[in-house]
Amino acid sequence: MKKKGLGLLLMASLLTGCGGSSSVTYDPDHFVDYYISGQDFETLNYLTSMSARDLKVIANIMDGMVETDLYGQVVPCLAESWEHNEDYTVWTFYLREGLEWVDANGKIYDRLTADDFVYSAEYVLDPQTGSNNVASYELIQGARAYYEAKLAGEQPDSSMIGIKALDERTVQYTMAGGGCPYFPSVLGYSAFYPTSRRFVSELTSDDPNI
Repeated sequence: MKKKGLGLLLMASLLTGCGGSSSVTYDPDHFVDYYISGQDFETLNYLTSMSARDLKVIANIMDGMVETDLYGQVVPCLAESWEHNEDYTVWTFYLREGLEWVDANGKIYDRLTADDFVYSAEYVLDPQTGSNNVASYELIQGARAYYEAKLAGEQPDSSMIGIKALDERTVQYTMAGGGCPYFPSVLGYSAFYPTSRRFVSELTSDDPNI
């Protein structure tokens, strides 16, 4: 209801502006990005885009390990809990049970597993993908070396990337260059959202340019 109310408020403001009225009142309790709200998205590929006009839509159709509550605090989402070692160099996330991929009609496509987070890294760090989010993985051990090896035309083993599926519901991240106490907040960014290896494989078998 809150979103609907804000939408009606925005529409009313725009109609007032079109009517030539100069009596627009600024409400400090409600922020509306008029520049972004007036643009359509270009792509829903959340692993390649870093555009705000794309991510405003993606945020409503995809989830990551964590999300933020109305107070801006990081809270569980796809992950039900997580832990870290003493120096914050290794983070382990435990996925909720019963997570599934569904299509636009709500039909179940596949189960969501820890490997879907591993594959996201492989996808982003493949130069042929052309992702704008490669730098987001600088925090992850081996990510830069993997990307540069791929860029040089080599075929590096993806196991060198510090993201492991310990089992179907457990994902472990190893940091590069020291501990990262704020890492859970990083996973709220769309570049770390999961991706179905099976789905991308099926797409690329039909169209090798994807």
